Amino acid sequence: MASSVLTMLVAGCGGTSDPARVPFQRYGLSGAGFHVDSPTALALGPDGHLYVAEMLGRIQAVTIDPKSRLVTAVEQIASADDFPTVLGLAFSPMDSKLYVSSTAVYPDATKPPVYFPGKITRVDAPGVFTDIITGLPGSSADHGTNGIAFSPDGRLFIAQGGPTNAGVNSMQFTYPASPLSGAILVADIFAPGFDGHVRYSDAIPSSTTTQVGGDVSVYAPGMRNPFDLVWHSNGKLYATDNGTNEGSGPASTDCDTSGEELKFHPPDELNLVIQGDYYGHPNRNRGRTDARQCTYWPGNAHAPSDVHQPIALLEASSDGIAEYPIDASEGARRGDLFIANWFLGTVRRVRLKPDGEHVASDTPVLERVKGALDIVAAADGTLYVSAYRDNQIVFLRPR
Repeated sequence: MASSVLTMLVAGCGGTSDPARVPFQRYGLSGAGFHVDSPTALALGPDGHLYVAEMLGRIQAVTIDPKSRLVTAVEQIASADDFPTVLGLAFSPMDSKLYVSSTAVYPDATKPPVYFPGKITRVDAPGVFTDIITGLPGSSADHGTNGIAFSPDGRLFIAQGGPTNAGVNSMQFTYPASPLSGAILVADIFAPGFDGHVRYSDAIPSSTTTQVGGDVSVYAPGMRNPFDLVWHSNGKLYATDNGTNEGSGPASTDCDTSGEELKFHPPDELNLVIQGDYYGHPNRNRGRTDARQCTYWPGNAHAPSDVHQPIALLEASSDGIAEYPIDASEGARRGDLFIANWFLGTVRRVRLKPDGEHVASDTPVLERVKGALDIVAAADGTLYVSAYRDNQIVFLRPR
């Protein structure tokens, strides 16, 4: 590919400028007047198009020429009036349709709170939508209904953020935990009679609020703000999770007691998600029936055996995750996990051991992508990254 045809950007690999050590060439997606504003989520459709969602809710279907890699056409699927904040896109293997997770982040403090704004919506055609799940939890910050992924059998898995820093309300995180917050959720949306209208005993969540309707349940509890998840070809589910913030609230030490204000910022996590396992972020609402969920355990702590520890510790704000589909000539192998980091603006390659339960290596492959948020891998090995703060889609091709 001739770089003169595209906007070729400066590549980086672990801080080195040696081209021989850079496994990917980096470009900016352009052509046909394509532009994005604060892109948040990406998906590759069975129709071959790249679907791009923006912070304010717009979704575009982008046609890319396979040879020149130029954008040849752009179709608007949804406008900013159709969704609030879109944080997840996924295509179902059951009906090949696009599903959208949306929520409200940083709600207007001058207006009444909306405690359950999260929803999953099916795109039936451009501008034509059907809400499949409603009533998912929100927060007073930016933790909401995040990435979504379908398992091979068609069940929908949802990365649902929690409303607290470490299990306790604070000045920064004012919403209480509710039955479905801070967890990986599951919904069998293609089951006969599926009810996606999630209902609660109280309009305002509290420690005693219960779920009284809706076929959405907790698959794995104890996540703080899992941003993205991927069903791997090895049959396992992996998710990123954002760690706590220093000075943003105390930690829950049991179902009634709080510790001191957190004075450290633990690493983010790469988790192997196992049904029913607890991952260390408290939810006192669920703690009424599962005492594990009342105690905070960061990923780098010596936690008891009933707390599932991460398989890798990641830098702060590690978000989008994708599985690599091919063996490339320069380092990347089929089954590697690529993770985008918003804060550092990097992409890392995580190589799993053969058992899929441990990490063999963790290597940076790209730097200087402002606000790298989501990442997807095409069948030919091209990686697409949403550069949130650069207002751009970056793509990486193996050398």
